[in-house]
Amino acid sequence: MSLSYREEQEEKTKENENVHDGSTNRHLDIYNRFIELVQKHFAQEHKIGFYADKLCITPKYMSQIIYKTSGRFAKDYIKDCLVIEAKVLLKSGMPIQDVAYELNFNSPTFFSRFFKEATGSTPFDYQNHK
Repeated sequence: MSLSYREEQEEKTKENENVHDGSTNRHLDIYNRFIELVQKHFAQEHKIGFYADKLCITPKYMSQIIYKTSGRFAKDYIKDCLVIEAKVLLKSGMPIQDVAYELNFNSPTFFSRFFKEATGSTPFDYQNHK
């Protein structure tokens, strides 16, 4: 009798592993698709909702999956891409106003605030310290 119980438990364990693997694969797929979308659209789309819509899931669910998969928040990926691109554009000599509009910020002031919060220096200071 204990043998059949053990076999039954092993079957349940195998079923749970299969469900977990499928879930993990789905999470990885969503994560990878999110990263691709961010790399493609970050300059124009700063909101998580855009990416969730493209993935046909809710922003909350997408954020949970991204965090569970990577340990980082979805918004941080978007922010990191914006900061890296802003640094490249600023170092290329592009005027701060043009960088702000290139990265789809409503105003140079809003871009400057975002950049300072993210990097600790203003766009002007960053651009002029070579």
